[in-house]
Amino acid sequence: MRQLDDWKRTAYFEESWGGKAFIVANLKLDLPPEERDEPFGAQALSTAERAEISILTTPQLYEALRLHQLGELDRDGFWDEVFRAHGRCDLPEMRQTLTSE
Repeated sequence: MRQLDDWKRTAYFEESWGGKAFIVANLKLDLPPEERDEPFGAQALSTAERAEISILTTPQLYEALRLHQLGELDRDGFWDEVFRAHGRCDLPEMRQTLTSE
């Protein structure tokens, strides 16, 4: 998070960048997605919240891609949440039915 925040600040001040910093977290790879507990440590969440960085998980990104392929993704809603979030994005995770098949 710190490195991303440093990069964001450098881009903002040196290049007048007006974008959004976000990271896709893919933690606890040794466990199936449905068995993973809290993927973010308190320090990472706190840093992301203060630095206005959005954090998505790979199951959230997978679900968005799956919905997009089905023509069911609310694209505006997806990007609104990514740009709104400071810390954890409030996006749906992979559907449980997919992970138990």
